[in-house]
Amino acid sequence: MATDLDQQLVQLDELLGLLDAKALRSAQEALEHQIAELSEQLEATRQSLAQAHAQRKRLARARLLLNDTVRDTNGNGDPALQHKVPVEEPEPEPENTVTAPVVVERRNNGSERRQIEDRRRKG
Repeated sequence: MATDLDQQLVQLDELLGLLDAKALRSAQEALEHQIAELSEQLEATRQSLAQAHAQRKRLARARLLLNDTVRDTNGNGDPALQHKVPVEEPEPEPENTVTAPVVVERRNNGSERRQIEDRRRKG
């Protein structure tokens, strides 16, 4: 009987050691530190994505301007020798492949801007 009681006391001591407040606090601080690091990484990734998206838009505009220039002059200044060069429109990106709501929102805003710009050019 005394042996069972001793074993139970040892097990109780081990359980109390697991619930030690200092150990719990240090584990919580470690988790908070990891969360802060991951948040910083997430923000850096968001900024990189925004920069990449802006760069992609700038490159697309530059390509359109270059194609317009080539089409207008056909490589020379004589309007009699000009002919139309077909302009390749970029393929629309699938909406369902992106899971980050920030990227979807930016793509939707970019799409709306392109539609407005297209209407201005035609009108």
